[in-house]
Amino acid sequence: MQQQAPQFMPPPPVPGAGGAQVPVWQQAQDAGGPPEAAVSKPIQRGPAGPALDVKSGLSLEVVTGKVKEIALRITGADEGEIEADTPLMEAGLTSNSAIIMRDELSQALPGVQLPVTLVFDYPSVSAMTELILQSTGAPALKN
Repeated sequence: MQQQAPQFMPPPPVPGAGGAQVPVWQQAQDAGGPPEAAVSKPIQRGPAGPALDVKSGLSLEVVTGKVKEIALRITGADEGEIEADTPLMEAGLTSNSAIIMRDELSQALPGVQLPVTLVFDYPSVSAMTELILQSTGAPALKN
């Protein structure tokens, strides 16, 4: 016996729908667009602070402050919401804003090479600070 391949059967018409079916993408358009939660919102950014002078040495407090400043600005979190060991992805950082954060840190720390996967490999302010201090090649100055 040979088996026949199943054939496509369109779904039966919905009673009371007037016979015409509207595609799902058009239903969202007819309803006024996608729901508000599905629309991405632009990142609110304030002015970036000055770049740090890497050659003169960096202190733990200065680097931590710079990383936290950029994280707060990009995530839109309030002061005190992000602690040194808070995973930034849990604090509101997305994969797109993680790239923005890495780029802004690179601008703020000229000469320091940061990996593209910075936020994924070093998920908190303290982990990023440690990497930055190790990357400078000089011991951190204590304030």
